[in-house]
Amino acid sequence: MKRLVAALSLLAAPLAAQVDRTKAPALGAPPALHLPAIRTATLPNGLTLAVVEMHKVPVVEIQALVDAGTARDPADLPGLAGFTANMLTQGAGTRGPLALADEIAYLGAQLNAASDFDVVTVRLHVPKRHLDAALDLLADVLLRPQFADSEVTRQRGLLANTILQQRDQPVAMAGIAFPAIVLGAGHPYGHPAAGNDSTPPKLTRDRVVAFYQAAYRPNTTRILIVGDITLDEAKRLFTARFGAWSRGTVAAFPQAAAPAPAARSFLPGRQAGCRAVGDPHRRAGRRAQHARFRDAASVEHDPRRRFHEPLEPEPARDARLHLRRLERVRGATHARVLRARRRWSRPRPTAR
Repeated sequence: MKRLVAALSLLAAPLAAQVDRTKAPALGAPPALHLPAIRTATLPNGLTLAVVEMHKVPVVEIQALVDAGTARDPADLPGLAGFTANMLTQGAGTRGPLALADEIAYLGAQLNAASDFDVVTVRLHVPKRHLDAALDLLADVLLRPQFADSEVTRQRGLLANTILQQRDQPVAMAGIAFPAIVLGAGHPYGHPAAGNDSTPPKLTRDRVVAFYQAAYRPNTTRILIVGDITLDEAKRLFTARFGAWSRGTVAAFPQAAAPAPAARSFLPGRQAGCRAVGDPHRRAGRRAQHARFRDAASVEHDPRRRFHEPLEPEPARDARLHLRRLERVRGATHARVLRARRRWSRPRPTAR
């Protein structure tokens, strides 16, 4: 093993001598980016198809992008677009929600709908041999959703629970508060996508159907198809199922400007809602500032020479409770001192 290491070191020595460590290595040419070809077609009703052929695996991925995102929520009912998108897969055509789910599972497919600020995405993933049957289900979901009263009531209750549970999730609350602070609550992107506490009682079947009929149109829908399929085949399949989908006039996408940033002022010293932390002996320039914090009212002093200002005034303390706390602290301190003394009083072993 030692001989092998020695031989490798001898071989590496000439190579290391040839490398100039004073200069950065030269970068080679970037690799070429080869994107697959995208072939598009538009049906007579305005429905746009975009096909990317990939015949290595016999599966097809389809995404229908409908211009019906949460930015189109009415001012009096935030969350209506997301609720409508969720209701698409809760019964369509002649199948209820359970029958629709069973049929999707039988085909080995995945079919779901989700919304964001801009669009509603209806996604279908299916093996190629079941593509015809799966497209029938996709057509039912997009063109013939049931919006049954019983399902609207059930989903409305689930939405109310979701909105209530978000209050205990800091990350979810931050995602709701950030757009409202930056863009303003009146901006199309400023309200929560799921709505607020006033949303569930206002969600009725009539409001859902009216929003669906106004926003879901073929001329504002794009179909992206990737997989073992050709453009001619896609045109034939989608014309047979979506050719009768009538186009219509959709309201323009809402536009709104973000509010102007509010003026901010930073005061050296006490400031409402802020904490001032520092060490007066660390930087000489801050000694006077920390002295003001130490002498100010409602400011606590830490024996470790650090100061902080509580965000809220502390309630009045019970004198007896305060004495008990002091006794516990004194007892714990005395116990630590005794342990330290015992530790240092032990005889140390002498060096031999």
